[in-house]
Amino acid sequence: GDERDIIIISICYGRDQNNKLSLSFGPLNKEGGERRLNVAISRAKHNLKVVASFMPHEIDTTRVESEGVKLFKEYLQLHF
Repeated sequence: GDERDIIIISICYGRDQNNKLSLSFGPLNKEGGERRLNVAISRAKHNLKVVASFMPHEIDTTRVESEGVKLFKEYLQLHF
């Protein structure tokens, strides 16, 4: 894949009327999402920035089966 000097990942969600955070992370939610996460974070040559409207602990992995989302939460916990 193509490398970039800097990659910025932006994830901005608001809470719904029940104060729940959407856990719909597009391709990460699908089978093989962990591979897409790996591609996204490994293509930055110098720097990777994550901009999010929530903190990693707010991702409730008991609500998802996706390995990609679970690994994304772990990644965020390491880098926030």
